[in-house]
Amino acid sequence: MSAMTQLDEIKDQLRHKWLEYYQKNRAWIREVNDYHDSWISTADRGYRPDSFIILAAIAGWIPELSGILPELCDQSANASRLIDKLGLNFDPEKVLFPESEQDEDGK
Repeated sequence: MSAMTQLDEIKDQLRHKWLEYYQKNRAWIREVNDYHDSWISTADRGYRPDSFIILAAIAGWIPELSGILPELCDQSANASRLIDKLGLNFDPEKVLFPESEQDEDGK
């Protein structure tokens, strides 16, 4: 099975696990990204944490990722592109707290 086929099968699981992780670790993730000004703009007009925080968090969750990530890195080692291919290029705040107001810079 190709990496892309495997990836399509686990994208929903990745999204769910990432949102769960983000919610539990929101305080320090926000603090680190604010301190380093490392928020990344998303297609949904929001911001997400730095790519490396997301990649480090998800790397051990799903055993299939150990076979998928090297192949994706061969195609492009750009961390932001990897996040996009993994289906994680969205603002977790907008998903988890859609009714709440974000501060004026959207973070």
